[in-house]
Formats: sequence, C-alpha cells, structure tokens
Amino acid sequence: MNLKQRLETVIHQQKAQPRLRDELMNLPDPELLNWAKSIDESDYSLEEWVTALIEFHLWEEKNKPLSITTKLDYLICCTEGSVQTGKLLPLSELLIQYLNAHGVESNF
Repeated sequence: MNLKQRLETVIHQQKAQPRLRDELMNLPDPELLNWAKSIDESDYSLEEWVTALIEFHLWEEKNKPLSITTKLDYLICCTEGSVQTGKLLPLSELLIQYLNAHGVESNF
C-alpha cells in the first residue's frame, strides 16, 4: 500500500472532515513526502497525526482558517517540543496545549 492509499484509509477510519480530507489528499507530492519524513522521525503514528489534524480542524473552525501546510508545520513544532520536554503526550493533547499556550502566529 503506497502512502496516499494508506492516508486515504486512515482518513476514512478517523472520520476526518471532508475539507481536511481534500486538503490532505491534494497535498503536492513534495509536501506529502516531507510530511511522511516528519512522521517517520517523530514518535507518533500516521493515525495520531490525522487525529491531531482533526482536532486542529475543530479549533480552526472557532478561530481562523489555516493552510494545511501551516497546520502540518505547527504539528511538527509540537513534536519537536515534545522531544525537548521528555514527555510523550498524545499528539492531539499536545496540540491543544500548544494552541492554548501559544496560539498560532500570523507568520507561522
């Protein structure tokens, strides 16, 4: 199963919102490959990343719209911050902590 097929399966299993599904499935190959590399380098599975993106999407509905690239970059920062603290929280929980503590900078 290639990456796009696996992503499609996980998106379906996690019941991701249609807009999020479209954003992820339409990622250009270079961005998709960069994201896959970030997933591989993190302590989190693809399923955990998609769950966090679903949570991000819910936050976004109440705040401000962000590009999928911005959301992925933000999650990458969350995973890097988690490594520095030595605590491995669920990625969606870590995301909420970061959003509550830092919000999203306009230049992010």
